[in-house]
Amino acid sequence: MLAPPLARVTGMRATPPPPIDTDRLGSFDGRVPRRGSVHETAVRKARAGALAAGVQAAVASEGAYGSHPRIPFARGGLEYVVFVDVARDFVVSEHRIVDRPVFVDERIRRDSDLEDVVRRARLPSHALMVGIEREDGAIDWIGKGIREIPDLERSIAEAFDATPPGPGARSVRLVTDMRADRNPTRMRDIGELAHDLAARLECRCPACDTPGFGWREFLRGLRCEGCGRTTPLVRAELHACVRCDHVEERPRADGLEAADPASCPTCHP
Repeated sequence: MLAPPLARVTGMRATPPPPIDTDRLGSFDGRVPRRGSVHETAVRKARAGALAAGVQAAVASEGAYGSHPRIPFARGGLEYVVFVDVARDFVVSEHRIVDRPVFVDERIRRDSDLEDVVRRARLPSHALMVGIEREDGAIDWIGKGIREIPDLERSIAEAFDATPPGPGARSVRLVTDMRADRNPTRMRDIGELAHDLAARLECRCPACDTPGFGWREFLRGLRCEGCGRTTPLVRAELHACVRCDHVEERPRADGLEAADPASCPTCHP
């Protein structure tokens, strides 16, 4: 998933680290809360891997799924893949917003029709978790990595048996198991990000030759072709080194040099 794309980068050779308890940095089942952002956790994971393997640098991935980062009331995710050079103290990262993850999170009843949930969860290629929601919002998991319908039905029955009906009844939840080896759609996204990371590592800083030179941020203020005033549209890209202070301003990738007046707050308020 990560090793093949990165193998083409000069000087890189994959060395699997010894077993590491990465759940201590945060787990998808919520048992261990993540401390810090997705990016910060990925960096911590890579540093832990480099230390455990006794190597100069390591690669790690981290993701978060639930509410879409940009679209209200939609499901979505955020994935990061990072390269951390511990010896030279720099980080190169790539990320993407996942608009269509295979991710369900449903509260169900004893008589709920599971057919729709199973279809959206894409069993058996993907897996589900079954749990009982506590009053504080945490979940006591009955089963994880569930791919087969009989196993799903048994776990659901066990969950309902543990929370009898009545005023104090707790919700039973079906949630997609987002561990990458249980979710091939997520694994595909991580693999594509690894290709992006490999491409970036092949770009070296013109000033210090450090790998990872590339996009840092968009610069806004594209001028309107009608009135000549600036608009909120992107006018250029800022590319930067991850280690030294070298930066370069580069034109938009699509070559657009002026904004249509329809996009101008002055011409088209």
